Amino acid sequence: MKMNITETVKQARGHWPHILPALGVKVIKNRHQACPVCGGSDSFSFDDKEGRGRWFCNQCGAGDGLKLVEKVFGVTPSEAAGKVNAVTGNLPPVAPEIIAAVEAETEADRKAAA
Repeated sequence: MKMNITETVKQARGHWPHILPALGVKVIKNRHQACPVCGGSDSFSFDDKEGRGRWFCNQCGAGDGLKLVEKVFGVTPSEAAGKVNAVTGNLPPVAPEIIAAVEAETEADRKAAA
């Protein structure tokens, strides 16, 4: 079944830390690192806020997981959705309460490390 962009993004929610590496995009959650788009060292961070694959780069800007796939591969939103859909297949969406629990755990870990 072919999915549209909105359906693909909805299905990918909560799965970005697995989708991106499966596509060859190296990201480490909540760490400054080299940008997979521009290569800028220590200018990129991936926090996956709300399971949406959120990222920031001081040079490239910011966006969600789909936007990162677009930029890394130089493809259109539809082509990026196709790449993501090929990885996600028929994965069920991650429940919002699971995403919230993971974010709370990550925040607690960050505070404990400070």
